[in-house]
Amino acid sequence: MSTSQGQRLEALDALRGLIMVVMAIDHAALFVAGQHYAEFWGTPLPVYPHAFGLFTRVISHLCAPGFFFLMGVGMHFFWASRRERGWSEGEIARHFAVRGGVLVLVDLFIITPAFILGMWEQFASGEGLADVIPGISGEPMLVVNVLATLGLSMIVSALLMRLGTKATAFLALAILLACQALLPDASEAFRTESFLSRLLLVAGQDGFLVVNYPLLPWLSVCLFGVAYGGALRANAATGLKAALPAGVAMLLLFLVVRIAGGFGAHHPMSDESWMALLEVTKYPPSIAFLLLGLGGNALFLSIILGMQKHLEGPGRALLVFGRSALFFYVLHMYIYAIFGRLYPGETSLLGMYPAWFVGLVILYPLCKKYDEFKRGTGEASIWRLF
Repeated sequence: MSTSQGQRLEALDALRGLIMVVMAIDHAALFVAGQHYAEFWGTPLPVYPHAFGLFTRVISHLCAPGFFFLMGVGMHFFWASRRERGWSEGEIARHFAVRGGVLVLVDLFIITPAFILGMWEQFASGEGLADVIPGISGEPMLVVNVLATLGLSMIVSALLMRLGTKATAFLALAILLACQALLPDASEAFRTESFLSRLLLVAGQDGFLVVNYPLLPWLSVCLFGVAYGGALRANAATGLKAALPAGVAMLLLFLVVRIAGGFGAHHPMSDESWMALLEVTKYPPSIAFLLLGLGGNALFLSIILGMQKHLEGPGRALLVFGRSALFFYVLHMYIYAIFGRLYPGETSLLGMYPAWFVGLVILYPLCKKYDEFKRGTGEASIWRLF
C-alpha cells in the first residue's frame, strides 16, 4: 500500500466497501424481510425478539458513522491535493458544493422512490412509523435521509477546511457535545419543531417533513474525519497504527457512557443484559451510538491493515465496492426493493440473508465496470461524483 500524499489509502477504500456490504444487510432486512428497527431519541427503544435480530441491526451501526467519517477523510485529501495543483479555496468549495448538491438531489429524487417501491404495502395500508417517530405525523413528502445529510455536511465542511487538524477536532467535539445538551427531553418528543430545528438537531416529523439525519450531530462526525485526514496526511503510518488503540478506547468509553445511561446515552439501559447494552439511540445519534459505530470502524480498519495483502485476492470486492460507493448505494436500494416485491410471502431474517448475498453477487460486476469506466473519465467529469 502506498501512503504518499497524492495516492488513496487502499485500506480506507476497503473499509468503505465493508461498510457498503454491511449496509446492504440492513436494507435487505427492510425490503425483503420487512424487519427494521428505529431508535429515535424521544420514544422507547425497540424490543428485539432474539439475539439474531439484534445482531442484524447492531452490525449496521457501523454504516452511517463510517460514511460521514470517511467522507471527511476524503475531503481533506481532495482539498490538499487540489491546493497543491493550484486550485483556489473558492474553486474547491464550489466543487464540494456541487458534489454535496448531487448527494441531496440523489437522496430526494432517486433514493426516496426506492423506499416507496420497497415499502409500497406499508404506504398503501397506512402502516409505518407514526408511533415511533417523534413529532407531528402527516403525509411525508420531504424525507431527509443519510445521503442528503452527507451532502449538506460536505457543503458546510468545505467552508472549514483551513482550520487545521486540532481546531477541526475541537470544533467537532464542541458541536457533538452541544447537540447532546440541546436535544429536548423525551417528554417533549411529540411537540412541533421549527423547520430549522428539525433540519439541524431534532430528528422527527412535522407534517410533510421527516428528518432522520439532522445535520449538526452528523456534521461533527464528518469534521472528525477531516481532522483524521489531516493527521494521516501528516504521518500516514502513525495515523493508521492509531486505529487499533483508538478503537479500543472508544469501545471502552462506550461501555462507560452506556452503562451510566445519562448524558450521551439518550436512553438508559432497560435492564442489565448484554442486549440492553447494545440497544443505542441512532436518530439523532447519541454519543454512545457514535462511540460504538466509530470504535467498530476503527477496529475493522486495523484488521484490514493487517490483511492488506489480501486486498488483491478475496478482498478485491471490498475495494471495488468502496471505490464505487454512491453507484453501489443507488443500485442496491433498487435491487433489494425489487427482491422484496418478488420474494414469496413472509420472510424471516435468516431467510433474508441468501437474498442479501445474491444482491452482492449481482452488484460486484456492475460496480467493477463502473469503477473502470469512472477511472477512464476526465478529472472534471460528472461521473466522478458517483
